[in-house]
Amino acid sequence: MEVVLSMVHPYTYKLQDGNLMLGPVAEFQERDKVLSNVVNHALDRGVQVVCHWLQHPESIEGAIEQVTFSVDPLFAWTKDQRMHHVVTSKYGVPIPDNPPGNISQRSWENLKKYFTTQSKLREVMGNPDMIIFVGGLLEACVTSAMGYHHQYDRRKGQRVAYIPELCVSLDQEQRRMFEGELEKIAIERVNCAEAQRMFMNGNTLGM
Repeated sequence: MEVVLSMVHPYTYKLQDGNLMLGPVAEFQERDKVLSNVVNHALDRGVQVVCHWLQHPESIEGAIEQVTFSVDPLFAWTKDQRMHHVVTSKYGVPIPDNPPGNISQRSWENLKKYFTTQSKLREVMGNPDMIIFVGGLLEACVTSAMGYHHQYDRRKGQRVAYIPELCVSLDQEQRRMFEGELEKIAIERVNCAEAQRMFMNGNTLGM
């Protein structure tokens, strides 16, 4: 079984009281250790890990976003050469391949320099048997990214899941509501141990 790990907007791991924190955050250290273990285990098994950034690294905002991770050893995986990187909107979705009617071709070409298109994201994600999502916010961009994939790119028989303990949330009531909606479209909940077993049993290096 081929598995892809999709990480949506990792900057949310650095949010504390609505602020983007520089370096390690004691409150989240245990979670971040688990996250690091899961990501590195996936990479070591040859699993494709796709990271959705909110800002292009060449923009000022993107450079700031990158700095927050560069001084935290638990996020060293963000610089791992085996990672695949895309830039998606604040909703965790790509921009369409063709420009909307209210935007000029020139403006659209500029946007395409910074954001990943639908066809490019589809190419990066491939056609795995299962996609596992993590990141944040679960009640916002993670649910949106999963819903988008379910609506436009999910093939028959493909499993889609998320790891609740590795999904950031700021509104527990909203989270519970969206978890119920995800269940209705057969998006599963898996824990870290289950995900790592899937990485080991999947179409990975050395197998």
